[in-house]
Amino acid sequence: MKNILKLVLLAQLILVGCSSSKKEAEMKEKKAELHYTHGTQALLNKEYTTALDHLLKSNAYKPNQSNVLNNLGMAYFFKKEKKRALKSLLLSLKIDPKNSDARTNLASIYFHMGNFSKAEEHYKIILKDLVYKHQYRIHYNLALIELKRSNYDKAVTRLKSSIQEKDDYCPANYKLGDLAFNRYDYQSALKFYKDATKGNCYNLGEPHMKQVESLIQLKKYAEARLKLSDIKNQFKGTRFDTLARVKLNDLDTLEKQEYYSTKNKSLNNFYNK
Repeated sequence: MKNILKLVLLAQLILVGCSSSKKEAEMKEKKAELHYTHGTQALLNKEYTTALDHLLKSNAYKPNQSNVLNNLGMAYFFKKEKKRALKSLLLSLKIDPKNSDARTNLASIYFHMGNFSKAEEHYKIILKDLVYKHQYRIHYNLALIELKRSNYDKAVTRLKSSIQEKDDYCPANYKLGDLAFNRYDYQSALKFYKDATKGNCYNLGEPHMKQVESLIQLKKYAEARLKLSDIKNQFKGTRFDTLARVKLNDLDTLEKQEYYSTKNKSLNNFYNK
């Protein structure tokens, strides 16, 4: 009888122990998820110290989660700890090689470190992930690498691939505008700068001002004036409002200079007959 009681008591202890361990594991998982959520939000808010604190706690409660290590890597990066950032991101990919967000971040850090070959290697791996939703960014980043290597044509090809994936991706359209402008192809530049104000990009001032620069180069002064007036209204009270006013004064001066230049040429032609 005593032996039976001992067995019953032992069974109860084991059951209680298992139940307690399960609850403790569930509690740790909840805490890990909570710290991960807070850390990710802090990262998005550029509160990098807070982000790092939460993500380290998340990793302590539930170690070696690829998504946590990815964000932890970026928190380290923004805290200027590149070696720790690389270590976290490499571990994230070791755990889940298909984590394209982590691979993108890893490649971007290599890019910032000037290791373009490593960056390119990882970006090209991501291109094979056909369900990755941000391929347009990958093409754009590969274009930046080509520009670092002074490969203009390859960069343009990559940028065009980027906008094929997402036609209102502002950085790619804006970069294509800059490249065309620098090559004196002002008509193409104007087109790309207009595309750089599509969708959510409409509230970015830079591509609007670049449209004005292109119109002036094309000697479309009336259109440039209308655009500057629109910019003043849209960005009232901002630096773009000020820039538009300054550019209007510059345009007045330019048109006067061209007027007198044309008039003098006409007079010279008249007297030289």
